[in-house]
Amino acid sequence: MSYTIRNIRPTVLHIPDADLRLESGQVAVVATLSPQMGELVALQAIEVVASDLPRIVPDVVTALPEAPPPPADPPVPKRGGRAAAAPSTETEASHDDQ
Repeated sequence: MSYTIRNIRPTVLHIPDADLRLESGQVAVVATLSPQMGELVALQAIEVVASDLPRIVPDVVTALPEAPPPPADPPVPKRGGRAAAAPSTETEASHDDQ
């Protein structure tokens, strides 16, 4: 089993436990992922471009047949509470006592 990894950082990466030095964008093929490579993948410093592992491709979901829209709920009348106050028709007397 082999993995193709790529440095996605703009700097040079040294991976001592795999004895690798990767320039920015450089690709390397390795037999196994070392513990330091696993950490670099988690930190998004390198990415695994390809591997010999079989790919599990999810089935493509076909478009579902259109279902009729759900029925609209009838409006629910409000219950309880106080009625709104009716606006007053009386005119206010002005007081000139000031």
